[in-house]
Amino acid sequence: MSETPLALDDPRMLAWAAYKATPEYQNTRKWALYEEHVDGSLWAALLQGYESRTPPDVSDLVAAAVAEAVKERDGYHALYMEYVERAQGLEFHVERQAEEIARLRDDVDLVGKLGREAVARARTREAEARRRAEA
Repeated sequence: MSETPLALDDPRMLAWAAYKATPEYQNTRKWALYEEHVDGSLWAALLQGYESRTPPDVSDLVAAAVAEAVKERDGYHALYMEYVERAQGLEFHVERQAEEIARLRDDVDLVGKLGREAVARARTREAEARRRAEA
């Protein structure tokens, strides 16, 4: 048994064992015994290995990336919705405060008007009282 740095259940070793069981391998091995055909036989074995390789499953990589992006998007969406709710709550309070400020301004205007009217009446009474006192 030859030594290998790979475990026997490594996918590359399993592929090698499967290839060794094929007629193509037997043919490559037979021709490799002839010095003038060694390079061609090695080339055939190399091509077989290259063609039998298992490329990374891109669909799994893409699916994982999409899942991660969706998870991240959902997290940002949840945060966005939280901020929207907070902003709506603040807008409600701002609207109520604006209404209260408008009422207070109306009250200030009314108090100012009543105060001016009261001052005018007081001056009128004072003027009448002077006229009576002079008469």
